[in-house]
Amino acid sequence: MMLATAPSSPPTMSPPASARGDSDAFDAVKGLLILLIVVGHLSPLQYVSGMGWLFPVLYRFHVVSFLLLPFLLGRAKWQTRWLADRAVRYLVPYAMWVVATAIVFDLTVGAGVAPLELVRRTSWGLWTGNALDLKAATGFQLYWFLPALFTVTLLRAVLTRLPGRWLPVAAAVAWALHGTVALWLGGWSCTPLGLAVAVYVLPMGLTAAWLWPYARRVPSWGLACVAVALAVTTRAMGLYTNVGVLAVFGWRDFAWMLITDIDAIASFLTVVAVAPLLARVPGLPALGRMSLGIYLCHSLFLQAVLLVGLRAGRQPFGEDAALFAFVGLVTALTGGILSARLMQLKVLQPWLLPRGLTDWTATRRWFAGVRP
Repeated sequence: MMLATAPSSPPTMSPPASARGDSDAFDAVKGLLILLIVVGHLSPLQYVSGMGWLFPVLYRFHVVSFLLLPFLLGRAKWQTRWLADRAVRYLVPYAMWVVATAIVFDLTVGAGVAPLELVRRTSWGLWTGNALDLKAATGFQLYWFLPALFTVTLLRAVLTRLPGRWLPVAAAVAWALHGTVALWLGGWSCTPLGLAVAVYVLPMGLTAAWLWPYARRVPSWGLACVAVALAVTTRAMGLYTNVGVLAVFGWRDFAWMLITDIDAIASFLTVVAVAPLLARVPGLPALGRMSLGIYLCHSLFLQAVLLVGLRAGRQPFGEDAALFAFVGLVTALTGGILSARLMQLKVLQPWLLPRGLTDWTATRRWFAGVRP
């Protein structure tokens, strides 16, 4: 397997011109991706003439790229403290937002459902991290990303414990499991904390990391041409994937799986390749630094716009679609940015967006002064 020859030290995103430059490039990539995610959630845009092509293209790579990005940034570590910090960083916001939105859902849309049933739905959604289970509990699918990101991190850490001679076996197993997600969807969707998504993404991330040292030697316009050609091809073939809801291809559709996998990896590598250019776009790195807060909150503002429009007798999924797509984009971005800035305040950040055990208010006193 090609992954057996992966370099022992992880590749970096770009030549180390400066620490700040690398940081801005990384943040700009996240800024572009979160912008595409917000656009991808603008449901009225699907009803605007000529825009139907956009969503299949976005859903093949925009959130997946966020899951692939850590593979280019450094090794995961099989260390209890390191993994515990990642668990706090990813799962605390996940749990808090799922519970909060489940309560709001209970008081509004879920009114009339037995309280024990709502508790069961919320508990099950938290456990599986499955997008459809989370939607049943909260009304939103998007929270699946955080448990999946943690589980991807955990699987990467497991791989670091393997001797080098076992890498070909690990690569073969990863790809074998990758193709089974679509085959045994019922079983995989019940696994904990987005394990199905993590299993699906893991070999793609390993492959992207293996390809990156070679891809970075290709002019960015060359990578872009490949990515566009693949996007046009998959669109013309009517292929569609959405890893969040596990709408993916498996071994029964090997050719389609191969094409969509290559498409996603090529699109991701293209975005990373143009990171130095993205870093020059005003506001994009800042948007990336707020990406988690924006991700958690933007859909709340978008849904508020749609609800107000519907109650006002407008047609956001009909003749008013273009207007609501524009208003929804502005409102979701503005609300998401303001919410992200609010969550970064010292009084809120340790509760809502903790960076680790020494930062989370619930554990800080126990781990203050303890080196990771």
